Amino acid sequence: MISVAAVPFMFIIRRKPENPPSITAETQEEERKDRKLSKEIKQLLENKNYRLLIIMFTGMYSIWGTIGKLVGIIFATYGFSVTQISTFACFFIISGVTYGKILTWFNARNRYYVTSLRAICISSTVMCVLFCFMVPTGNFVLAVIWVTLFGMSIVPAIPTAFAFSTELTQPA
Repeated sequence: MISVAAVPFMFIIRRKPENPPSITAETQEEERKDRKLSKEIKQLLENKNYRLLIIMFTGMYSIWGTIGKLVGIIFATYGFSVTQISTFACFFIISGVTYGKILTWFNARNRYYVTSLRAICISSTVMCVLFCFMVPTGNFVLAVIWVTLFGMSIVPAIPTAFAFSTELTQPA
């Protein structure tokens, strides 16, 4: 479905942007021929910040995959219906994306990336602990509130981390 939706963009988007996204794109073809991919990768892997970013992004994507699989199973175990679990997913996504947009706008203006990432880590940890106490109650309203707060605490992690890594590698 996404591939079909992307087809029109193949005809709309220009072949080359006016402003290249990186220094490498601005270099001449002759300069790029002298570079070797293996040497560039080795140099990249020697960069401590890059290694930390790899670990962080791998961890975040692993969490997303795990949450998607486990939350539905756990909620069903405690008697929540498929409709209720789908409602949880809607609240999770809507609250997370909304707060993610707000946080992205805030960070673009103030550059509090580290503080935001720390707050995201702390709040998502607190939400995971609260999950252990909330789910066994079987209370739908309490679960919706928890899912909303959990979405607000974990969804903004990826855009905030991407923005921070971009700021680290290519400061404005």
